[in-house]
Amino acid sequence: MPGKFLVALMRLLNGEGLEVLTSFFYKLKNVTAIIIFKSKCPIGFMLACGITNLWAGGELIINPLGSGLYFLFGFSLYKNPSLLSFIKKEWKYYLLIATLIFSLYIALDMRVVKDIAEVIYQTRIGENQTQDLSLFVLTRYSMEIIGAVLFSMGFIGLAEDKFGSYNGFSRFISDGSYWMYLIHLPVVTFTTFLMFGWPIYPEIKFFIATTFTAGVCLVTYRYFVRATFIGLFLNGKRHRGSNFGNVCPGCGMSFRNPERFCTGCGSELAR
Repeated sequence: MPGKFLVALMRLLNGEGLEVLTSFFYKLKNVTAIIIFKSKCPIGFMLACGITNLWAGGELIINPLGSGLYFLFGFSLYKNPSLLSFIKKEWKYYLLIATLIFSLYIALDMRVVKDIAEVIYQTRIGENQTQDLSLFVLTRYSMEIIGAVLFSMGFIGLAEDKFGSYNGFSRFISDGSYWMYLIHLPVVTFTTFLMFGWPIYPEIKFFIATTFTAGVCLVTYRYFVRATFIGLFLNGKRHRGSNFGNVCPGCGMSFRNPERFCTGCGSELAR
């Protein structure tokens, strides 16, 4: 047996069998991608999120690997139009199931904690981390992961279904979403820390923080990002006058993929 193993190893090192090995890993990669990122019932993706987030108790802020899975899932949708179309059509069911699971998740926590604010907003990130693997903890953690995944898919489908046609303001928000994602956290942190000592209701503080943060994000994107190299870096170059794809008769913008509306001026394109 050791002799056969050495012979096989020598053949592999000499180049024989590399094609078979390459083919095996290629098929394994495709199967893994189908199970995790291409299923309409995202059980594989839920399991992957559950495993990678277990040590952090589902807290993505301290877990870049867990956050990266969500980015990979979103990226994979661009190469999986059938799944994106399905999510767009059935988003109501994703959100319905997610809402039911989230409600049950809150109900389980309310058995121990009487104030719902303590359930949603922990005083320390460490309180979210999984301290033991009891049945109750694993059940609660599973609901958290399942709800997060289904909410993500449901809101993607909702956005695609209800905001798919061209609108100038929604296009502006869409283009600026990545910048707002990058900048909002320090603004929120600064605002909330500033209001710690204010003798007003938490609901008013929440309204002030969200309104101020939204204003800062929109204004900075409009005047300091959108037409600058930062906007080019975040959103890519807009091609005009090229010879590929559809060409808008109104402004001359070209598209690699067929669109219904021009993203530059909003004119409807010929099908």
